[in-house]
Amino acid sequence: MLDLIRNELTKFVFSRYNMVILLFVTIILITLFLIFPFIFKYDNDQQTYHGKDWKQQVEKKQDSLIKKNQEIKKGSDITPRDSADISMNEFEIKRLESYKERNIIPPAKNNTFDNILTATGLNNLITISVIVFSGLIISKEFSDFTIKTIFLQPIKKSKVIFSKIITVTFTVFFYVVVLYFLTAILSSLIANNNFVSNIVYFDYNKEGYQIVNFYSLLFKFIIGDFLYALIFSLLSISVVLLFKGNSLSIGIPMVFLFTWPSISGFLGGHIPLDYLIPNHWDLNKHFGLLEPVNLSNSSYLTSLFISLITIFVLIFIIINLFKHTKIN
Repeated sequence: MLDLIRNELTKFVFSRYNMVILLFVTIILITLFLIFPFIFKYDNDQQTYHGKDWKQQVEKKQDSLIKKNQEIKKGSDITPRDSADISMNEFEIKRLESYKERNIIPPAKNNTFDNILTATGLNNLITISVIVFSGLIISKEFSDFTIKTIFLQPIKKSKVIFSKIITVTFTVFFYVVVLYFLTAILSSLIANNNFVSNIVYFDYNKEGYQIVNFYSLLFKFIIGDFLYALIFSLLSISVVLLFKGNSLSIGIPMVFLFTWPSISGFLGGHIPLDYLIPNHWDLNKHFGLLEPVNLSNSSYLTSLFISLITIFVLIFIIINLFKHTKIN
C-alpha cells in the first residue's frame, strides 16, 4: 500500500498538472491582495491603538469617521463609491465599539489576521482546483491506457483505488493549507501585523458581534474548507469512473458546484433547506463570518456529521465503481 501511495504522489502531486494548479491559485491571490488594492484604491487603514488611553484613541477614531460620513452626506451628488465609504465607516465604528465594550484593544482595520480568516471565502478556488486534479488522477489512467496495466498486476483493485483516494486527500489538505499560508504571506505585505489573540467579528447568523480565539477559529476554518473540497474531489472521481475515464465529465461536479445555490433556492420553496444534504457541506457558514448559513434547524455538529457520512458514502461508491470497471 505504501508503495502504491508513493507511486501516486510521484505521478500526480509532483506532476506539471499540480504545478499549474498551484501557479493558478498563486496568481489569483497575488491579484486579489497586491494588484486590485492599487487599481481600485482600497481603504488601507492600518491605524493601531496602544497604551493606557487606547479607549480614548478609539473614541477619537470613531468621531473622525462620523465626521467623514457627515461631510460625504452634505454633498449634493453622492456616488456609489461615497455610499460604500459611508457603509464601511459605519461598520468600522461598530467594530471599534464592540472591541471597546469587551475591553480588548482592537487591531487595525486592515490587519493580517482578519484577512487570514477571510481566506475561507476563497474555498471555491481550491474546490475548483481539486475537482480538476481529482478527475485527472483517474481519467489520465484511462487516456494513457495504464489502467490495463494496473488491472493485470497481482494487486487488489481496492488497494489501488484506495491509494488514489489517500493521494487526493493529501493533495486537498495541501491545497487548503497553501491557500491560508499564501494569504498570510501576501496579506502581511499590505496589512498591519500586530497580533490579537481574541478577535471580534460580525456574525451574520446571530446578527451581532462575537468574540473568538483566532487559533481556534482558524483551525475550524481549515478543517471546514478541507472537508468541503474533499467532498467535491471524491464526487469528481465518482463521476469520472462512472463515465469510464472521460475527462469531459469533470465538468459535471464543476457545474454542480456553481448551480447548487440556485437549485437549493428553488427546492427551498418546497422542502426545508435542512433536508438538502449539500447545504451541510460548507461547514464554515455556521460561523457567519462572510455570510449566514441557510439552515434553520441544524447545528455545526449536525452538518459535520452529515459531511463525514457523505465522504464515507462517496469512498464506498468509488471503490465499488473501480472494482466493477471493465477494460475492453
